[in-house]
Amino acid sequence: MIEYIEVRLQEWAHWCAVREDSGTGYAMSVLNRMSIARSGYDTDRSYSSTELMTVSDEQAMEVEHALNKLSDRHRCVVRVCYLGRGTVEQRIKQLGWQHRSSLSRALDLIHRELAQSLRNE
Repeated sequence: MIEYIEVRLQEWAHWCAVREDSGTGYAMSVLNRMSIARSGYDTDRSYSSTELMTVSDEQAMEVEHALNKLSDRHRCVVRVCYLGRGTVEQRIKQLGWQHRSSLSRALDLIHRELAQSLRNE
């Protein structure tokens, strides 16, 4: 694994989690989003717990853009590994694999592809 890419992916995953639930642990209701939209706030940006963010929206979007260049299968691996829940073994089974080595090889390849993509931006 490439340590720099691992950090970027961890920060991106945290950014995604906070963005989805505004840092509360609960997803925003549709009515709440509509009321915020009418009040002039940007509903796609989290307003609570943002001081805990270690990554800017711009940095997270760079990672998001690089992830979108990956194959569907590799994007699935990233989402299961970084955004999914459960143990490593549960995630491996969710991906349809039997061994940790399959996951390690896939993540190594994904890290190299992301490093190349982020370097080219």
